Amino acid sequence: MKTPVPKKFIITVILLLCSTNFRTIDASAFPSNILTFYKAAIVTNGLECASLGKKIFDLGGNVADVAVTVVLCEGVANPQSSGIGGGFLLSYYSKSEGIVRTLNARETAPAAATTDMYIGKPNLSVSGGKAVAVPGEIKGLWELHQKFGSLEWKTLLQPVIELCKEGQVVSNYLRNVFGRYEDRIFNEPSLKEIFIDPSTNHTYKLGEKVKRLKLAETLESIAEKGANVIYGGGEIGRKLIEDVQKMNGILTEEDLMSYKVKWSTSLTSKIINNQTLHTFPIPSSGAILNFIFNVLSNYKLSHDSLSYHRIIEAFKFAYAKRSYLGDENSTEVLEMMENLLSQNYANEISSMINDTKTFNDPKYYKPFFEIIEDKGTTHMSILAPNGDAISVTSTINYYFGAFFRSVQTGIILNNEMDDFSTPGLLNIYGYLPSPTNFIKPGKHPQSSMTPTFIIDEKGNIRMIVGASGGSRIPTGIFSTIFNHLYLKKSLKDAIGTRRLHHQLFPPQLQYETGFDSEIIKELNEKFGHLLLENTQNDNFAAVTGIAINNGKIEASFDPRRGGSVKIFK
Repeated sequence: MKTPVPKKFIITVILLLCSTNFRTIDASAFPSNILTFYKAAIVTNGLECASLGKKIFDLGGNVADVAVTVVLCEGVANPQSSGIGGGFLLSYYSKSEGIVRTLNARETAPAAATTDMYIGKPNLSVSGGKAVAVPGEIKGLWELHQKFGSLEWKTLLQPVIELCKEGQVVSNYLRNVFGRYEDRIFNEPSLKEIFIDPSTNHTYKLGEKVKRLKLAETLESIAEKGANVIYGGGEIGRKLIEDVQKMNGILTEEDLMSYKVKWSTSLTSKIINNQTLHTFPIPSSGAILNFIFNVLSNYKLSHDSLSYHRIIEAFKFAYAKRSYLGDENSTEVLEMMENLLSQNYANEISSMINDTKTFNDPKYYKPFFEIIEDKGTTHMSILAPNGDAISVTSTINYYFGAFFRSVQTGIILNNEMDDFSTPGLLNIYGYLPSPTNFIKPGKHPQSSMTPTFIIDEKGNIRMIVGASGGSRIPTGIFSTIFNHLYLKKSLKDAIGTRRLHHQLFPPQLQYETGFDSEIIKELNEKFGHLLLENTQNDNFAAVTGIAINNGKIEASFDPRRGGSVKIFK
């Protein structure tokens, strides 16, 4: 059983481009977490990143250009959650073509990785060099820019380089993370060097600045030489490998040089008002979200205990099926993917939902393997005035990834190897780990990341949604869509409303303090759901998104994490 770790938070950036009369408004001047606007906006958890995105707008950049800058900025402003030492999953919608393309730049297992490398040594997958998978973020952003960018590559990196030199401002959230991990940071020299104030021997305080001078040098090299400086045998790649190997890692230059991103197409399902849900294929958990909506498609759902009972049952069946998935083309995985997208299969599962009771024995839902409890992410959503859109979710996994920094490059490394399964051990519920998620060289670990679009019958973006929160991401995104499209709540309320979550293991229904108490009571007394109240906001997914309603664009971050907004008029 893996050691529980805290969830990381979300970064969502919402960009709506227009060519005229930009005016910046700071969301801190507003009492709510939402702004409604008509032309252009950036919403982000990084305090500086919306402003840097606007600079790219002002230079005539397009959506892809702005996305490159803001994603890189977020890795600086939120070093605990993302950065170029990690990877991402990205969806791109071309309205003129009516196609959603997906870009997989998630980390992969090194060539020297083996299925049994963590047996008896589980901590090695959590921190240190052996926890590091092949990072993909710069390669993915480079591919995005080569296909869709308009400005010079180095132009997009320059604002982030300047931020590294001038220093990022410590946000309230980062201050809290620093407080939680101060002792570990102090005892890890590579992190102490940048996050501990030498004048106090404590982490930097709220509002103070953290400089990333070595990372600035690395970004300058990437700006001039492109992705090959890491992935083509260049100096940054060599230095990165040296530092990882000094931490007993198995990553090699050949791993970097052989790393490839993968373009594919989205997974689709029809939902309310004949709109189309687009999610990400394997290794994402997108198919789980499609499946939940398919199972519930024959019900008329509302805010009552029976509706939530049915939703919870759909969650439980979905997470049982998730245990079959992994980054493999095996017959079992392909069959399960086909089933998860099939309405006929969903109807069969729907018929197994008993409207009078739940089943607290997980065997009823037919899981075959353990449910991976993965970690959090950051997320960015982009919508252009021509109807094109980008939704991208990025991560380094745990807080501060593998908990060390490459001192020669300034890059904080991921610990994505912990998202794989290790054979041989039953989990506490008596289930074996899934062979489809066993370690294999070049393989992506399974992920809960689920960048999502909803597109209407006319081909217009209706919603862009993403989340952090590990295994709670699919249910958090479902709840937001359900609240907004089905219960007609504003996007702000759809995101902020208290939620329910069930992933089959553990067997309790988790609910946030403040959820409708009468419904919770009926779920327990009438339907037999075991209950677990959760009073901590960061134990549920932090959702951030945009919605278009009658020509107006609504943007909101999650009050569970906070955020900031700038709008352009």
